[in-house]
Amino acid sequence: MTPKEILNITKPLHLLYVEDEKNIRETSLELFENFFDTITTAENGLEGLHRYKEGGIDIIISDISMPVMDGIDFLTYVRQKEANLPVVIYSAWNNASSMSACIALNIDAYLLKPIQMKNILDVLEKVACKTHFKNISKG
Repeated sequence: MTPKEILNITKPLHLLYVEDEKNIRETSLELFENFFDTITTAENGLEGLHRYKEGGIDIIISDISMPVMDGIDFLTYVRQKEANLPVVIYSAWNNASSMSACIALNIDAYLLKPIQMKNILDVLEKVACKTHFKNISKG
């Protein structure tokens, strides 16, 4: 899939981006704005949960380690409601317990900070395909 084809699928999607670190959130947001027209942000898992419950979310990109409610607890709730919603972890954590929890939650991708353009393109292609085929089957 070309970058243009990826954009054709991702642009109309509504991204929920959950990240507690302000500088990382703002920098990543600049990148994500190239791929999504509608982005909702949250500073922790609990805020992310409230934004998710408002509805209309097509994809979630979330950190794991956050105050108030971590990403695993937040995504556990999301998975109970929507087993097939595309979810990407974007974290500095690269340990076995985090990976095991993500596998159990059927996470679509695990990106390590700092983000690399090739990695985000690969992940968005995967998510775009998943979303595209889901929408076709609803068709």
